[in-house]
Amino acid sequence: MFVRAGTMVPLLDPRVMTLSDAADPKVITMKRLQHLLHLWIWPTEDGFAQLEFHDRSWWSMYHVIYAKHWMIAFNDMTPNRTNILQVSAPWTETVSTVTTPTGHVYPKAASLDRLLSDDASEGWIVDHTQRTLWNFIGVPELWRTVKLARPL
Repeated sequence: MFVRAGTMVPLLDPRVMTLSDAADPKVITMKRLQHLLHLWIWPTEDGFAQLEFHDRSWWSMYHVIYAKHWMIAFNDMTPNRTNILQVSAPWTETVSTVTTPTGHVYPKAASLDRLLSDDASEGWIVDHTQRTLWNFIGVPELWRTVKLARPL
């Protein structure tokens, strides 16, 4: 896939095996994981990216230069949808904390597998081999802002 910097691409959970229903419970269907939205984010060099959905949901990433952090703000109009944000290269910065502006701190996950496990509720981790920041938001309120802070 070729994408332009500043783009966000919504994807199905990679564990989905079929878009149809399946009689075999071992087969992971789209319907079973429809509550998950994987959003790949490819920011520009200055940290900007955006996306708007047909249902008026929107996501926006931007760099707050004076405060030395990035913000990802979004308004998800689909109730009970879990957002898994994947901020991709050129992600070369170090992240020290992931919080909301109200002070909620997302825990740093022990591993990517733990972050994406069925029993995870929220968290973040940087995959240095893929140069990707993963942020598991959980089920947000309608409006959510996530702050990605750099170490001072």
